[in-house]
Amino acid sequence: MAVTVVNVPIDDLPGIERQYGDGLIIQDCDLTPYEAANLVNQTFTHGGILLEKTEFQKVMVFQNDGRTNLLFPFFQVKLEMGKLVMWQLSTYKVCHSVFLRDYNRGKRSILGEKW
Repeated sequence: MAVTVVNVPIDDLPGIERQYGDGLIIQDCDLTPYEAANLVNQTFTHGGILLEKTEFQKVMVFQNDGRTNLLFPFFQVKLEMGKLVMWQLSTYKVCHSVFLRDYNRGKRSILGEKW
């Protein structure tokens, strides 16, 4: 399945949350959006996080503090949220992932760090 990559300004994130609901942000990502989408889709499918053969089809890219961040909106996928939260907790030091709603509220990390 083809992945669509869209560049968005950081100021659009609150509107994106209102329009699409929540999503997963991977902060300071060194992979291209296409590589990251393929890796996330494969890992989440294998790990039972993505359900009913759904995959992330859209990745939004935004910059903050000189870092490239990727947003995977949840609007087109079915997720096992408990497993996703466990994945986020266990991989945070590597992926720096945070939910869109937390990012928009100024919580940069799962530890509640403010920025």
